[in-house]
Amino acid sequence: MKIVEYKNEAKKKNLKALKRELLDKEKAYFFEATHESMREKKNPAKVKRMRKEIAFLNTIIREKVVEEIK
Repeated sequence: MKIVEYKNEAKKKNLKALKRELLDKEKAYFFEATHESMREKKNPAKVKRMRKEIAFLNTIIREKVVEEIK
């Protein structure tokens, strides 16, 4: 999935679904990062992309929380 499509889909989801997806991505990132640190580098670009997706999800969650407060 292209990052633009991913961003548009993430913005449409509700807060609970975003938090669940964030938790899943963080677990997958931890798994990939530990394997990469143990010198089993298969796809280092995947770890970088996962970090960006996690950061983006955190941003969207914060935006939705601020909208709910207002």
